[in-house]
Amino acid sequence: MKFRDATKTNHVFLFRTGTTWIEELVSLIYNDGEPSKVKKKMLKHRVRHLEFDRTIDHLQRLRQVKSPRLLATHLPLPLIPKSLRQGKCKIIYVARNPKDNAVSYYHFHRMTVLLGNYRGTWSDFLYLYMRGY
Repeated sequence: MKFRDATKTNHVFLFRTGTTWIEELVSLIYNDGEPSKVKKKMLKHRVRHLEFDRTIDHLQRLRQVKSPRLLATHLPLPLIPKSLRQGKCKIIYVARNPKDNAVSYYHFHRMTVLLGNYRGTWSDFLYLYMRGY
C-alpha cells in the first residue's frame, strides 16, 4: 500500500487515544479558529479515517480529498506504512494514561455498533483489554 499522496507537508495524521478532541482542535486551527466554519461539516467529513470506510475505493477517495488533508487512524505505529512515517506530513501522536485509555475504550466499545456494543462488565473488559483483545 503506497501513501505517496498522503505524505505532503500540509497533511496531518492523528493516531487513536483522545483523537476526537485533537481532531476538533486541529480542525479549528485549519479554519482560523472560527467555530462557525467547522459547524457546517460533521467531524467525519473534516477529518477522514484511514480504516473506517468499508468501500473498495476508500484509499483512492482519500487521495482525492483536497489539501490540506486532516487524516486520522487507530492503527498502531508498526502498521502505518513506512512511506507515511518517513514522509513530509505532520504526525500528531496522542499518548494517555493507560487507565484513562482503558476506561475511554470501554465506553467507546459500549456505544459503538461497529465494535459490537459491548455489554460485559468492566472487570471482564479490563481482563480482555490487558491481554490485547
